[in-house]
Amino acid sequence: MGNITTWFGNSTMQDRRALQRVVRSAECIIRTKVPDLHSIYSKRCWTKARKIVKDLSHPNNGLFSLLWSGKCFRSLKANTERLRRSFFPQAIQTLNQNST
Repeated sequence: MGNITTWFGNSTMQDRRALQRVVRSAECIIRTKVPDLHSIYSKRCWTKARKIVKDLSHPNNGLFSLLWSGKCFRSLKANTERLRRSFFPQAIQTLNQNST
């Protein structure tokens, strides 16, 4: 699958459907349930974001700033759809969903 956090966020629905067909075919071949791509993406996104938050020397650590409550991270302003669907806004959204 490569690095799913890099390409999945900006993939089109057509691409996602095609990949899901491949996953379903693999399930039939190996006769076991495989997690869907969105759950894999969310899990990997959360893991990668947590690593960035914990590593103070990471160049992108400053993008993950906490709100005054100390519970949720500040959302990034995204002027374009492409930026909104990229890794960092998605990672912040995933972290905020898992923190509540």
